[in-house]
Amino acid sequence: MGLSKAECEPPRKVEDYRAGYPQFSALIGSHSSFHVFRRFLRTRARILLLKQDEISSLESQLDRVDHEETRELFLGNARRDMNPERKVLLAKLEVAFSSYDAFVDRNRAILARSDPRGEDITNLQNWVENTSSLAEEETAYLSQHVDLMTIHSSKDDALARLTPFVERVMRKIYKLLKKVGN
Repeated sequence: MGLSKAECEPPRKVEDYRAGYPQFSALIGSHSSFHVFRRFLRTRARILLLKQDEISSLESQLDRVDHEETRELFLGNARRDMNPERKVLLAKLEVAFSSYDAFVDRNRAILARSDPRGEDITNLQNWVENTSSLAEEETAYLSQHVDLMTIHSSKDDALARLTPFVERVMRKIYKLLKKVGN
């Protein structure tokens, strides 16, 4: 079985793509350190607060229904509970909790993402500024440093953070060796 034409072609350079999103996407795809995106922390908090309030409201309604229940048997035997309002509220609560829990888990995963390195943000900002091929408002996210995350693995992150340190040490060693040699 032979390789397809696409598999035989050499990888394209970022510059080979058309200006705009095709080229910006190629740049971001060229190295994991450029996978810098927003967390939307404020908006996520807002949605989480609304989901929380929805559950609180349903919980209050359930408490009211329980308090107003005239047949104590229904409160102590779920199998015989014939209160339709309570059944509807419990079903709504189950759906609301499912949505809330899933959102909390997704939020936790987003919050656990690493912050991007300043130089990676700067590199992207410089590229955007130098190419002028994207709408300014669509790349403004790069100036929201507190809200940014990188989605590359922590292994890549550790190596990326170690590299500048190793480079600095190597430069110092080179300068020392150069002094000793003179």
